[in-house]
Amino acid sequence: MVAIVAALIVVITRPTDYRTDVPKELDEAVARSIFTMNGVSMSDITVDGQTLHYCAVRDSETIIESECLGEGHMILGYKDKSDSVEVYALCSAVGYGFRNEMLVDESGYFHVATLIKFDKTEDGKYIFKEAQESKDGGLMVPSIREMFPSALARGTTR
Repeated sequence: MVAIVAALIVVITRPTDYRTDVPKELDEAVARSIFTMNGVSMSDITVDGQTLHYCAVRDSETIIESECLGEGHMILGYKDKSDSVEVYALCSAVGYGFRNEMLVDESGYFHVATLIKFDKTEDGKYIFKEAQESKDGGLMVPSIREMFPSALARGTTR
């Protein structure tokens, strides 16, 4: 018998302010993909006109096991094709929990160079396809150079 653990995570998604050329829908798709990569399924709810995301954590696939998961990302660039999009981003995910009645960060990762691929539907929605994160240690720089266009790779490996 397998027990499924669920947690309520609410995230208010806002458009990026550091790149005005990134479509809001793509920015939200990247946020969703970071949760997906960490074993979190999402569905939308709307409260007072704001779109919030209710997330049910699947414990068998969760990488970061915490009471709450937060994500952050910076889209460095993207390649938009007619039926797909490749996004070059720095991604972070942090798990939070309570210790002695205080909210503390328990685990996570910060600023990982990530190539995220989406399929694009005819009505302009982005469907997460796959993600590739940079490797650790001495393989990090070569893996970023392999994943990212050269101009973006140079900016992430300084």
